[in-house]
Amino acid sequence: RGLSWGYSLGFANRLHSSSRGVPWMNMGIANAIQFAIFPDLKRRSRQRSTVIRQIKNAGSLLGLMDATKLEQDRWPISGELVQFLVNVDANAFGQMFRDVKLGVRTEEALQQNFASTKAELAARFGKSLGLNGIQP
Repeated sequence: RGLSWGYSLGFANRLHSSSRGVPWMNMGIANAIQFAIFPDLKRRSRQRSTVIRQIKNAGSLLGLMDATKLEQDRWPISGELVQFLVNVDANAFGQMFRDVKLGVRTEEALQQNFASTKAELAARFGKSLGLNGIQP
């Protein structure tokens, strides 16, 4: 699992440009790829439960989308958010990732590819987890 995580991050960091991209997207991609390569339903279920608890307690995504560096306890939230976006529209997520890597601001790329603001995305993601009124 560790190698898949590391290779995913390296790939995300070098794809399309040498720009580092957005931390929550990079970590979320690595997390989602790890579960795709090494399916572990128990671990995945525990991660999802932990993420729901964190978001419910905070009432928000803990500033995830504006963070320039992510603490390890936020990596699972990134993974769940990326998986949510991929499930909504994998092509749009891929284009959003490309846009951000090529210099488009994250908020603009989110609007262009998902017709959503950060606040709307947080609310939709929260609702997918059974939580209402979630803020970014």
